Amino acid sequence: MYLSYPADWAPAKTQFHNAFDLVTPAEAASAGLPKARLNITAERRMDHAEALQRLHEIADGLKNLTGSAPKLLQIAGWPALQHQYTMPVPISEHNLPAKGGPSLSRRVTVAVAAADRLVLLEATFALDADPGLVGEGEKIAGTLRPPQTGNPAQSESEIQMLLRSLETPPPVSPRTDLRPGVSGLSRASFGSTAPVVGLAASPTNGELEVAVSNDGRDVVLPIDASTVQFSNTFGRSFAPVGPIANQCGSGGDPSITLGPNGGPSGVFYYAYLRDSQCAGGDRDTVGVAVSTDHGKTFAFRSNAVPLVVGGPDQEHIAADPRVVPGGNDQVYVVYRNLSGPDMQRSLMTCSADSGKTWSAPAQVGAADGDFPRITVGPDGIVYVVNRSTSTNAITISRYLSCSIDPNLTGLPRMPKIVDSVVDSPVCPIPGLDRCNAGNTMSSWMVAVDGTNANHVYLAFSKNSRPGNEDIVV
Repeated sequence: MYLSYPADWAPAKTQFHNAFDLVTPAEAASAGLPKARLNITAERRMDHAEALQRLHEIADGLKNLTGSAPKLLQIAGWPALQHQYTMPVPISEHNLPAKGGPSLSRRVTVAVAAADRLVLLEATFALDADPGLVGEGEKIAGTLRPPQTGNPAQSESEIQMLLRSLETPPPVSPRTDLRPGVSGLSRASFGSTAPVVGLAASPTNGELEVAVSNDGRDVVLPIDASTVQFSNTFGRSFAPVGPIANQCGSGGDPSITLGPNGGPSGVFYYAYLRDSQCAGGDRDTVGVAVSTDHGKTFAFRSNAVPLVVGGPDQEHIAADPRVVPGGNDQVYVVYRNLSGPDMQRSLMTCSADSGKTWSAPAQVGAADGDFPRITVGPDGIVYVVNRSTSTNAITISRYLSCSIDPNLTGLPRMPKIVDSVVDSPVCPIPGLDRCNAGNTMSSWMVAVDGTNANHVYLAFSKNSRPGNEDIVV
């Protein structure tokens, strides 16, 4: 695949084997933040018809998000779309919006259905970028040359079909499952007899995750940047975990998982941010600590993420549940990366040796996806779910075990769109310290049946009417 660009653009210093970044000015490739960034990815689809369907999904999502349909055209003889629009600047807990609301940035999305590939170009521009720079990004996209040249006559027919489908609004079926309350259930039926367990400390805020040993005895509960609790009594009582070396008190976003290899009760892996506010070295990374004594103490093992522009945020850790006699755990970390200007993406890295060393990060999920979440099925297949910022589509992608595919290339025909959600204005929520500020209340998550790898579940919240959020599975 070929692309031409002017001399004042250059490949970014940090690249991924499954994505390519251009930045301008050229000197920003090695130092400083660029005024524009163009990210290029390619999805493998089953055939051209499926690539065309994916193009339709993106066009429809852009229309719904921005209120206007994208321009349809041909690039290298293939059907394509091009759209210029504004989007809120992505935020993190250390980059919260001003009181007047989030700032806006300019974006350009170009997608091409070339043979059995969907090529996607996402460009973001700094707020003070010259307006002519946006047009320059569009011109660069127009120079794209896939390995094969398309059939212009056939592509024109496909474009006309897309135009007709975009002009016809999809039918809306009235929902009959929405009603006040839940039939046949009462509030008292939800765990009303279970005792409430008090924690050893009461943090003022937190981002809770939990991991439990296979026998249910050991429970580890990270609460915030400096508070991790454990229980060896099936959750009846909790105590603080001992101090963790190399942990950053301001980093936050703790995540926990259990690996099965390393003892009869497994090994707990704890991930946390070492962000730009941390003192000392190893900043803008994700630290990983390990407990081999049922969660009582954790020892620092490694940094899972190399220094990247914009730094990592909201990482999540997961381990392959398969037992390998005398073997190592395969551990995965996903995280959002805010690389300038105003571009977000989802990245993943893997360790095949129980967290001692890590692969180079790969871009995963939707190309412009944010807030990735991860799980691993009983067959070792890795699932990543995130949301496209250009279409609001929740997507799910599958990856082979990194022992088979260390480059985390991803399986064909991914990502798959599950639904589209918009963060609804339900804030503030009592007891929640952050609400749609560096996080999302839609809270998508994926899980796989431990006894049948064909059963995959994805849950998220979706606004159904003013004041009501459905939990959708």
